[in-house]
Parts: sequence; C-alpha cells; structure tokens
Amino acid sequence: MENLLVLYIASFSFFYLLGRASVLCLEILFQKSYNYIFDLKIESFYIFFGIYISSQFLFVMNFFYGLNKINLGFCFFIILFINFFKIKKIKDYKYLLLNFSSASILFISFYDISLSKDSFLYHLSTQSWIYSEKIVFGISNLNPYLGYVSVSEYLMTLLNIFNIKGSHIFNLLFIFFFFSLLISFVLSNINFYKNLAFSISIFGILDNFGFGGGRNGFIALQEINKFDYTVSILLILFLIFFLYINFNKKTLSSSESLFLIVLLTFISQLRFFAILLFPLLIYQIIKFKGYRKNQIFPLLLLFVWLIKSFINTSCFIFPVYLTCFDSSWFFKDQAKYISYAVLDSYRDPNISGINSINNTEWISKSFFQFNLYPIINFFITLLLFFGLKKYLLKNVDSKNFKRNNLINISSCIALLLFWFYYLPQYRFSSFFFIGIFLIINLDYFLTMNKGNIGLFIILIFISLALINNLNDYKNFFMNPFSVLSDNQQYTVGEYEKRDTYGYKPIGEVSKNVFCFEKRDCYSGNYSVNKKDLKFNYIAIIPIDSSFYSNLLD
Repeated sequence: MENLLVLYIASFSFFYLLGRASVLCLEILFQKSYNYIFDLKIESFYIFFGIYISSQFLFVMNFFYGLNKINLGFCFFIILFINFFKIKKIKDYKYLLLNFSSASILFISFYDISLSKDSFLYHLSTQSWIYSEKIVFGISNLNPYLGYVSVSEYLMTLLNIFNIKGSHIFNLLFIFFFFSLLISFVLSNINFYKNLAFSISIFGILDNFGFGGGRNGFIALQEINKFDYTVSILLILFLIFFLYINFNKKTLSSSESLFLIVLLTFISQLRFFAILLFPLLIYQIIKFKGYRKNQIFPLLLLFVWLIKSFINTSCFIFPVYLTCFDSSWFFKDQAKYISYAVLDSYRDPNISGINSINNTEWISKSFFQFNLYPIINFFITLLLFFGLKKYLLKNVDSKNFKRNNLINISSCIALLLFWFYYLPQYRFSSFFFIGIFLIINLDYFLTMNKGNIGLFIILIFISLALINNLNDYKNFFMNPFSVLSDNQQYTVGEYEKRDTYGYKPIGEVSKNVFCFEKRDCYSGNYSVNKKDLKFNYIAIIPIDSSFYSNLLD
C-alpha cells in the first residue's frame, strides 16, 4: 500500500461505496427509495456520506480503543456485501467520465505538496495518540494544541498509516465533492444550479489574476494536515442549499432536512464556529415543517463530540472558556489564555504572545499587509462579474425576484465583519468572500437563462485545473512516476526527558518546539503527570496549576 495512486483510488472507492451502503441501509430500514436530494441525484452525495459515516464511527470507537484496533479489511468486506444488495447498471457515462477526469486532475497536486508546519507542531502527535490510545482525559494539558482535535484527524490518522502524504487525500475528497456537485448543477434541469455553477467557475478562474499574483477568495490547496478550505467548501454548500430551498422549493423532504443537519453538525466538528449557523437551520426546518425523529441521530453524535471535547480539555468547546468546568484534569485559565493567543495569532502571526487584544495596531501592521491584495482582487471580481451579468441578462426574462436589499446588505456586512474580527487570515476567507458573492448575485441565479452546458463544463474544468500550481504540472510532466511510490520521510527531532512526565524537544531540527509524532512530548515550560485510571484509561494532570494564570497576568 505504499503506492500513492493505489491508496488514492482505494480511498475514493471506499468512501463512495460506504456512502452508497449507508443510503441502501436507510432504504431497507424505512422501506423507501432515496433518489434525489435538493433535486440532485443521490449519487452526487455518496462521497460525503461515506466520509461522514466513517469519521463518526472512528471517533466513537476511539472512546474505547486506539484506531490500531480497527480491522479495515473486515469493514470493507461488510461495505461490499451491502452494496451487492442493489447493483445498478451504469447509464450516465458522461457524468462518470467527468468525475474521473476531475479526480485525475486533483491527483497531480501530490507532485508539489508537503507537510505543514503544524504537522510537526501537533498534527502528527495527535494522530499518534489517536492511533495507539483510546480517548485521553486532559490531553490538552500536555499540549494545548491537542485540545483542538478535529474530526478530520481520525480519517487522516488511518490515511497516514499507508503513506505520510496520505492525509492530503482528505482535502482532495472534498474538493472533488465540490466540483462534482458543480458538474451535477450544470447537468441538471434547474437554472438556479446552472447559473450558480457558471458564476462560481468564473470566480475561480479570476482567482488566478490580479494584484499580488492573484487570489480573490476562491478555494485552494493547502499543505498536508491543514483543512481550512475543506471547512469553507462545506459552509459554501450549506449556504447554496439554504438559498436554493428558500427561493426554489415549497417543501422540504425529510432526507433534505436530515442532510442539512448532518452537514452542519459535521462542519461543527471540524470548526466549532459553525454552530453559529444553527439558527438558520432551525429557521428553515420550522418554516418548511421539515422536522423528523430520525434527525436526532446526528445531533446526538454532536453531543457525544462535545463530551469527547470535555474529556480531552475539561471544556465542551475548547478554547471557549465559558464552556469549561472544574474537573480533576482542569488546567486553570488554560482555555482563556489559549483563546486570546489563538485570536492574536490570526491577527498578528508574526509576533508570538498576546499583543492585539486591547489595541488595533494589528489592522495596519498585519491585516492589510497580508490581506490587502486579496480584498482588492475580490472587489474587482465583483465589478467584473457585475458587468458580465448585465450583459448576460440583456434580453433575458427574469423570475419575479423580490429583492430585500436590507437583509442582503446586512448579511454581507455580517460575514465580512466576522471574518475581519475573528478569522482575519486569507486561508479562512473563502466562505466569507464566496458567501458575499452568492448573496449579491442572487438575482442572476434566479433568472431563466439556460446557458451553454458545454461551455459551463469547460469553465468548471479550467477553474479546477488552476487549483493545482505550476510546480505540480512541471514535476508531473518531468517525471510522472516519481510520486507513485513516494513515502516521504521527515527528520526526527531530539528530545530531553523531563523530571515528571514526558519529553521536551531540543536541538536545531525541533527548534525547541516541534514534537513531530512523539506522543509524550511538549514544549511548554510547565509540568504534568500521567495518571492511570480504571479500565486502562489515562489522564494528564497539570502540576503547575497557576501557569496560565501567571501568563494572563
């Protein structure tokens, strides 16, 4: 399984078949066929269903076992067995070929991808804990970064077993899912989807031109183990379906409302701020009377996720200190300090510590330094598309679209301000920029403009192809076989045993900070102890209880 191409194909096949198996199980359970969601073929969503089911299974199992105890071969056998219950003859070869082409293009991104700095800081050690140990009480006390465990880490852990670059597949799956849906939009008979796919493709193409080399807020590839754009993709899809339901549908089926709940709960497991969108979801369910008893299941899984967070950090949502409660593994003021430190790192990444909480100097010194050109490019994109839209809508009859400028403007301002205040880095911008773009151009999406399907498909693939960088294509054409068996290794750091529990990174390689994949390693100047609990659980107990309080002071 060292062959990266084999792992790539196997991963796509596994999640697709798992997603299909989950739908078949629901059909058998409820004696009902599920053919469409939001007027799109259910097959378009299989990849996402597979990722969701597997991630939930893994994080729940981690309550009781390390993931090294999971038998993947047995799981795959069960999935194949369920899929044999209902075998369909392939009819839509066009859609299959288009998706195969998009997956092939994305594979080229492996030729110039590397591990992120954060991988050495905490991702690899997090995955090492998940792989070898069941859930750990107070693991954030060892390293506060370990308290950020996203649901993505569970799948990345298994993908990294076979190849150190394997976790890159996690992000590629969602980029594929996004562009696969755009293709489904174009091939559907719904003008809203067609116009939206065309618009997003234009947005993506324009991302490659402009000041500072381009960038206008479109999705992009990140270093291995980062997943900011994956979160943006899912948030964008949530907004798309929210708009589609409110402007194109009169009813909301149980499967559609269930999907929205699954989608939003999953995003919340990736980034907790997605919880803020639940009022929109509740509004939609109440408006369309879409509540069903089966929708409680993903909400229960979200509750279990909050329990997991409490066990790891003594906070239900780490590092939101208002959600923290005293426990035997509670590290006083850790969450408060980390919440300030994280916000500060977003605002002023060049300086460590807490420098931006009580001043606004970061706006001129850091925010505009890193974000000015993308903001300018984004507004240029809006202007260019406005001109294109005016041309396209010439002699085109529109639906009776009632503008509510106050709501639209307020929504755009709210998105912009949230990004500016809480997440002021370009890597978080995609959802906010594309969200504003979608809201501003709602009138175009609701026109009866049919468009040219062939042209739309070409634009989608141009936008997709431009996601890879030039080095990807250069390395691919120079030596297309170089990456297939590449199992990139990294230098392992040196460590010094602490007086209590754990090790401290030392030396030039570790830069006195990086722990790589060593589990019991942390760089902080505090001390912790490991405590054995019943049923072979362990807890990390802080010794220097006033450490973070002193930092705050």
